[in-house]
Amino acid sequence: MQSGDMNMAKRPVKKYDLKPFGAAIKAVRTECKESHKKVCDAMYLSSRYLANIENNGQHPSLQIFFELMQRGVSMVWALTGRE
Repeated sequence: MQSGDMNMAKRPVKKYDLKPFGAAIKAVRTECKESHKKVCDAMYLSSRYLANIENNGQHPSLQIFFELMQRGVSMVWALTGRE
């Protein structure tokens, strides 16, 4: 049997809503009086990428997710919006 003959269905994947995480990142950043530019420069991120994470719930890479977590956002708050 050739690989083209296989009828493989796509695995259903639950897409997590990361808007609370983005809002938490933005809240911590503003609470700490860090500018958007300062965080982008410190983390070598494009301004658009951080804005999309903070405002639109874009899924960051795992590396960026953990680096943002280290900036002071608790895991519970980031994932649920609740402390």
